[in-house]
This record gives sequence, structure tokens and C-alpha cells, in this order.
Amino acid sequence: MTHTTKAPADYEFVTYYYWLEDCRQAGYQGQRDGVWTKWKCIDGSWIPGDDYELWVVYK
Repeated sequence: MTHTTKAPADYEFVTYYYWLEDCRQAGYQGQRDGVWTKWKCIDGSWIPGDDYELWVVYK
């Protein structure tokens, strides 16, 4: 079974995180530092809770 994540419009993939909280912290930090304006953590695996993808909108 192959899993493909549909990329949100205007967002770019950054990296994978195993834990949701790590993904959220990276998203908040990048926004606070002014690297990107918006971010989302998306469940990136066909196994729920296995990994999370950080997607962002750069300035």
C-alpha cells in the first residue's frame, strides 16, 4: 500500500517528525523567527500517529 500526502495549496514540505509535539514546536519556532508565515503539521503516514510532516508558507 502506497501513501501519498496531498500538499496543501501554497505550502512547501520541510521535514518529517516522529512526534506531533516536535512538529508543532518547529512550526511555532519558524513562525516566531520570521522564517515562514504559516505552517501545518499533517499526519504523513498511512499508519495513524506514525509520523508528521511539517508544511510551511515561506515569506
